[in-house]
Amino acid sequence: MERKRVAVILLIGLLSLSAAKPYVKQVYDGDTLAMSTGEQVRYVGVDTPEIDHQGGKSDFLAHEARQFNAKLVQGKQIRLEFDQERNDHHGVDFLLMFFWKTATW
Repeated sequence: MERKRVAVILLIGLLSLSAAKPYVKQVYDGDTLAMSTGEQVRYVGVDTPEIDHQGGKSDFLAHEARQFNAKLVQGKQIRLEFDQERNDHHGVDFLLMFFWKTATW
């Protein structure tokens, strides 16, 4: 009886840990996204055309870059690592990170 109780507690603990893992909540453009934890992340070493989120004119191929990025990471768990510099050079509070996506092929 005690073993079953311990097994159930462990199972509940494992399920709660897997549900709490951060994932990509929103893709802003080709190189910027928001995590489910509330952090905004900009990729290191990637510079894509910018989207004007105020309704103005976006850079050429900006929407295609966002679509590609969304297809790559939207709603998925990704592993992030900080660069040496944690914030971007524009003074915006974005985390600069590398990411790895687990291969599914």
